[in-house]
Amino acid sequence: IAGCGRNDHFLVLRRDHATVLADALNIPGNRITVVGVGFRDEVFSPGNLNRDPLRKDLLYVGKFSKAKGLPQLLDAFVQLAERWPQLRLQVAGDGSGPEAEELRSRMNDLGSGVIMHGMLDQENLASLMQRCRVCVLPSFYEGVPLVLVEAAACGCRLVASALPGVLEQIAPVLGSSLELVPLPRLVNVDTPISEDLPGFTRNLVKALTRSLEAPPGALPDLEQFTWNAVFHRVENIWKSLT
Repeated sequence: IAGCGRNDHFLVLRRDHATVLADALNIPGNRITVVGVGFRDEVFSPGNLNRDPLRKDLLYVGKFSKAKGLPQLLDAFVQLAERWPQLRLQVAGDGSGPEAEELRSRMNDLGSGVIMHGMLDQENLASLMQRCRVCVLPSFYEGVPLVLVEAAACGCRLVASALPGVLEQIAPVLGSSLELVPLPRLVNVDTPISEDLPGFTRNLVKALTRSLEAPPGALPDLEQFTWNAVFHRVENIWKSLT
């Protein structure tokens, strides 16, 4: 701690990280700067694909994990599919262990409604995003979920849990293209109280319905999330110290 505290300056992802770091190292806040996170705007873009207005594919990107809210997303999908029988849930990700196998089995049981792609490289993930209507992140814990920015850059509407990193850095930029779902009460970092989960699922269904029914909107200005912008924020701090 003493050695780290002698560094000239610190760069962090979010404002709450700055508070924790200042307390842990006993340093003043003016030696810490929030620089955020960047995405590859040369890869994640709307592309040349025209979305079928009748196609309402949902996209989930992440681990097969209860902490990611995947069980509640599957519950919500079953309800939405009653209204839209052609609805598909595209899943990019994977997982291992008993929990992941349980979720994989449940997705298999949903038949052609759920398409599991496994882990995708960024180019193939961008291509999938360009074909989907809504990207959903029902997670109970994240840092700053860059996948939302990547999906927005590809033209998706977004549904996400009201996580601190989303509220602080992403929601102000994405505006009406993002639907927020209130978090359930949590014990520990990412474990929801079970009695709150039915309400969370209901709110998730409502948010997804609004997003699926909404007309396509203009792409948000995501310049501040590009690696070029992040680099310049870091460069400016570096130059100020030399």
